[in-house]
Amino acid sequence: MAFRTYCLGFLLAAASGSRAWQQINVRDSTVRAVVFAPGAGFYFPMADLRQRTGVFYGVGGSIFYKTSRNFYWEGEGAFFTGNRIREKDALTRLATDDGFIIAQDGGFADVRILFRGWHAVFSVGTLLVRWGPNPNCGLYLKAGAGWHGHKIRIEVQNNNVPALQGEYKKGYDRLRGGIGLVQEVGYIFFSNNKRITFRTGVAFQEAFTRSLRGFNYDSGTPDARTYSDIAFAIKLAWMIPAYIRPSEFYYTR
Repeated sequence: MAFRTYCLGFLLAAASGSRAWQQINVRDSTVRAVVFAPGAGFYFPMADLRQRTGVFYGVGGSIFYKTSRNFYWEGEGAFFTGNRIREKDALTRLATDDGFIIAQDGGFADVRILFRGWHAVFSVGTLLVRWGPNPNCGLYLKAGAGWHGHKIRIEVQNNNVPALQGEYKKGYDRLRGGIGLVQEVGYIFFSNNKRITFRTGVAFQEAFTRSLRGFNYDSGTPDARTYSDIAFAIKLAWMIPAYIRPSEFYYTR
């Protein structure tokens, strides 16, 4: 009997929540929502960052609050990866004249160098131009600031190069990081039936970074430079909104 009562209560609550969710009018009004937006992008390096890597890719996500006046308050994190390293002199000191690195067993080591990076950004934005099936859609603009970092990832097959193990490896990865800015413009879409929600845009990010190692093993000298690490990005994100009514959340997924 208790189990039947529990099931009946659950079904009634679900039906009530579904009706309330359906009553949220996206078609004719600007709605409030908390939105989770997983996404990805292609990044094209510029300035000092272009000396380190070629085109790289980013995956990540953000959570933002959308007000009834179409303002956005957003926190975002992303991880970057690429396999086109231009800064290939990091391991020169360990290599032979022919460019090979000798493994512990006397043979040639299988060493790969890759690009890895990340950022965490807080931004604010607004809908500039309403364009679409309802007043929540249109062209948006946002800007923010946060922390940016990146390094050369060194992978050694069989881990058989002592100079590239443990703490020694950090002397060659040229890790750097610093405060950066981000500006983004694009299109945001909320369907009238609340089922299709996405945004796509282009972004510029400018980071002003310094070496976080302080000393490069390959050159044997400190690295005190300030770098201008700039990238242009093309981004796409799928959005999962939780539409808000007074004191209540109604999830669409």
